[in-house]
Amino acid sequence: MAEKSDITSKAGSSGWHIALQKASGEGAYLGDQAVVGHLVRTFLGDLAGRYVAVCSGRSAPWEASQADADACTHLAGVLNGQDPAFESMGEWNGAGGLGRFLAGQLEGMVADEHLRDPVAATTQALAIVAHRAYAVLQSIAPDAAGGATVAEKLGELADETTRALLGLETEVFVP
Repeated sequence: MAEKSDITSKAGSSGWHIALQKASGEGAYLGDQAVVGHLVRTFLGDLAGRYVAVCSGRSAPWEASQADADACTHLAGVLNGQDPAFESMGEWNGAGGLGRFLAGQLEGMVADEHLRDPVAATTQALAIVAHRAYAVLQSIAPDAAGGATVAEKLGELADETTRALLGLETEVFVP
């Protein structure tokens, strides 16, 4: 009997998860929905934390605004292959594929000069996601018992954003 390769030798497995690990090397793979989803959820969670800090008077609005802008720029860099802790998905993250895809999604919503550079286009896309998150956070009065609703809506936004950042058509950037 022929020996099975290490990619398909795990019982009950197609071996795709092993192939994915081998393809991504040591870094977290930006083609993995779980990795991108974690990045997006962390981004939205941090944004929500800053929003609450402003609403409770623990932070100034301009500080939170600058931190949100910095978070958009930082995550855009990560998603465009600029962080060595993450393995890019070839042309998608490392050669501008994501930026070109997002530029197409944002055409007519964002000035063209902000869409020419892949990181700038991704930053603009994340800023739109941030504004959608603000809308969710503002939809529930601070004294209302709407925590679960906010969490659900932010979770849906995170899922939709993750799919968009992996190149799937979503409604996240539809005005």
